[in-house]
Amino acid sequence: MKRIIAINFLIIISFVVKGQTYVSGGIYSNTIWTLSNSPYVVISQLILFPDNTLTIEPGVIVKFNDGIGFECRGKLLAIGTLKDSITFTSSSTTPNQGIWKGIVVVGTTNPLGVGNQLRMEYCKGMYATNFIDLDIAYHGPYIFNHCYFYKNLRVNYDGGMPGTYFNYCRFESNNSALNYVQFGGRVSHSLFVNNVDGVNGFEHVDTCVFYNNTNIALSPYGSAVGNTIYNNNIGVKCYFNSGNNTFKQNQVYYNIVGVEMLSFFNGYIQFQNNSICNNILFNLKNSGINNAYIPNNCWCLEDSIQIRTKIYDGYINPSFGLVNFVPFISGCSINLGLPDSNAIYQKLNIYPNPIIRNGTINISLNKNINQGEVNVFNVMGVKVYSEFFNGTQKTIICKLPSGVYFVQVTNGSETWTKRILIE
Repeated sequence: MKRIIAINFLIIISFVVKGQTYVSGGIYSNTIWTLSNSPYVVISQLILFPDNTLTIEPGVIVKFNDGIGFECRGKLLAIGTLKDSITFTSSSTTPNQGIWKGIVVVGTTNPLGVGNQLRMEYCKGMYATNFIDLDIAYHGPYIFNHCYFYKNLRVNYDGGMPGTYFNYCRFESNNSALNYVQFGGRVSHSLFVNNVDGVNGFEHVDTCVFYNNTNIALSPYGSAVGNTIYNNNIGVKCYFNSGNNTFKQNQVYYNIVGVEMLSFFNGYIQFQNNSICNNILFNLKNSGINNAYIPNNCWCLEDSIQIRTKIYDGYINPSFGLVNFVPFISGCSINLGLPDSNAIYQKLNIYPNPIIRNGTINISLNKNINQGEVNVFNVMGVKVYSEFFNGTQKTIICKLPSGVYFVQVTNGSETWTKRILIE
């Protein structure tokens, strides 16, 4: 929601103690933060006033005290390099998600849609509540290239106008990575790993890789083209309608659920040339009431009966619409050439499978881990078993009722999941 913020008149305070520069208050003139005076520690609310530019040199570290943020009413340029990135982080020795507020961008005195108000390249943003808040930012484009975002509650809040762009970025271990930039927003050539949610509501998402996200990897609003989505809880979940209308050339595989459609407006949607394969529970789930016609996609299966067994729709639950996937692409396969595209799944082996009730479950991981866990979930996502996992192997006695389950091994930063059947 767009809103108006009242201006508070502050005086900037800046002093150097033992190699650190402490800053707070207002910035009223063009200012450069230099590497020689780094790190800069923001000890209370900092405001960059309109018509002024704050330039941050490569290699500078900016630390924020707990609960403190930065309000940008002027222009912020943080252009690092591959060897000397710029870091925005907490001043705490034991930081956690959301410990500092983040950067709020407020419109400048330029005409609406003009200004190039913020640009970050080779920057790191860590431990913020909202690393970048663009809810009332109207003077873009707002550009983030080659940036790394780690353990924020949210990387962005809303989008700035006329456009917000994330290119060649890495989003890791955030609660929520990118949210709600439906108009003029694009994320491309970026990696989303170990977040709770990856992308939700961006207008254009292309050539990105999503893996190990524990809730929803991708929920686009507009177009999603050429993405690779694997080893997540839900690979893709969204409303396919007149606004969210293009889903092409994506690879969706080894997720618990591949694609979940909340609605599907036939006639509006370009849903084609995707590879939706080897997802553990279902390749595709139609949770809407409309029938969906989605021809010319690859399922890595050559038989329509086999393809049907991995689709959840009105044939299983009459409350939902039916899915027509014929004609489909045959003789296709997923591209395993991307970095780590298949390794994270293949490392976990469970045998025998199916498993006899009251028999043993043998778990083998092609990686030695310490202080890990093995968890077993039922098809409703409820954890029904948990035990420590150290080393590379584990044997447990199966006392669960017959049915389909998901065995998950984690070391805290990586997760491996595989489906099992107990007879």
